[in-house]
Amino acid sequence: MMAPAMNTRPQAALPYLELARQAARITRQIALRELSRLEDIVVEDGSSGKPLEVTLQFGLTADGHVQVRGDITGDIALVCHGCAEALPYHLAIRFHCVIVESEEAARELDAQVATGMRPEALIVADGREIGLADIVEDEILLALPERLCRAEPCEWAPSLVYPARTGESTDTPGGRGDEKDNPFSVLAELTTTKKTPGE
Repeated sequence: MMAPAMNTRPQAALPYLELARQAARITRQIALRELSRLEDIVVEDGSSGKPLEVTLQFGLTADGHVQVRGDITGDIALVCHGCAEALPYHLAIRFHCVIVESEEAARELDAQVATGMRPEALIVADGREIGLADIVEDEILLALPERLCRAEPCEWAPSLVYPARTGESTDTPGGRGDEKDNPFSVLAELTTTKKTPGE
């Protein structure tokens, strides 16, 4: 029988083994400021300002390990690496992980990858409780897209053309343009000048 959903306090640590034995389902809102590893990626001011919605279903695996199936939803703003603009992004993540109490238990589970029984993610807890951020932060990081802008190249990216195309053109045949704009003009002149006999 599944336990009713519970709302935990914002910073409350979760007694994961107890929750798994009760087959507890937890619903919780988590603010972006609680996810420290996302600070350089997510722009909180550019998002809707609303916290992320998190639902966690705890349970036990056949061999007695704590497993969590979860959903994370919300609207955020991410910094595009191509143009440095803050762009909106909707998170809709579904995940499955197992929480273990030691590195040794994690290695044992990791060895089951050949049997196909290994869960999607393993989390090693520090003690009998675990913070919500410790469960969801990795899942969010893995779900973020590598590229935000749909256009290729990014429509907001700065121009990479050098020198700047202002004033007289420097790419016409035989044209020298402004030598201040082209630091290689002297070098080009030296390499193309032919020596006359007797020099």
